[in-house]
Amino acid sequence: MGSFGILVVVAAFLAAFFAIFTVNLILVDLFHREREETLKRLNEELLVQQRQKAREQTVASGKDPMSEIIAAAGRESQQRKGILERINELTMQSGLRITTPKLLMICGSTGVLVSFIAFGVSSSLLMAGAIGGTFAAVPLLYVTYMRRKRLELLRSQLPDAFELMSRILRAGQSVSQAMQAVSEEFRPPVNVEFGYCYEQQNLGLAPEVALADLAQRTGLMEVKIFVLAVLVHRQAGGNLTELLDNIAHVVRQRFKMRREIKSLTGEGRMQAIVLLALPIVVWFGLFFVTRDYALKLLDHTSLLIATLTSMLIGTLWIRRIVNFDF
Repeated sequence: MGSFGILVVVAAFLAAFFAIFTVNLILVDLFHREREETLKRLNEELLVQQRQKAREQTVASGKDPMSEIIAAAGRESQQRKGILERINELTMQSGLRITTPKLLMICGSTGVLVSFIAFGVSSSLLMAGAIGGTFAAVPLLYVTYMRRKRLELLRSQLPDAFELMSRILRAGQSVSQAMQAVSEEFRPPVNVEFGYCYEQQNLGLAPEVALADLAQRTGLMEVKIFVLAVLVHRQAGGNLTELLDNIAHVVRQRFKMRREIKSLTGEGRMQAIVLLALPIVVWFGLFFVTRDYALKLLDHTSLLIATLTSMLIGTLWIRRIVNFDF
């Protein structure tokens, strides 16, 4: 049995394994979704009880509860997250109905399939592994793109949502009722996030916990500012309507500045796209015009791997230049 036959057997085994694993994930989602929701609700109730006990102990010791909340948030932000936690956060913030195991499953299946096709074309295991590993990241890049697109849309909706909440609070309604109004009057994704936060409070979850979950679930600095402002108001009091108007103005200015930065760095991003796409487009053009000459490049595996590595380093470098937090 040659190397091609061995690769066919391995590919068939991996395809069968991934198919069985996918069916298992579907069955788990169908039969254990209700159980997971119940466990999640029990964990939230336990978290509420723990927060209440911690708050009572803090008050009894004479410390400021708000300072303890801010310190806990700071400790949480300084903790380094693992790869699985980052991927789980990525899938949750993308708005796609996909779990981390399913995403990893799709990435693995894509890598195996592309590796099999690449080996059939180039007859090189090293080349097939490099191309398969590159294409295995495509589903992850798609989820990252959907997450960025969803968060950008959420940023654009936040100023109007905060202004609506401010008007509702002026009418004498509560913060939870203002969130309900946002969930009814706006489109996704802001209505989904605020509606879920309202439902959490409506089911008995403490407002502090529901707001903290809203900030963690979205991961946006603007939402964290809003949550911290509401928590400070609940602790110290003040004019929340004026505070929401100020937050809406700040968020709108941040969004405007982000758009200006995006327009100013558009040339750099376009150069990156052209430089990355040009070698691939030229090779496919040569492949259709002079196939034998284009296939000669596949014989130099080390040169192709070095090229792909250089392109990856250049992509990360340009992305580091044109993207920054403020």
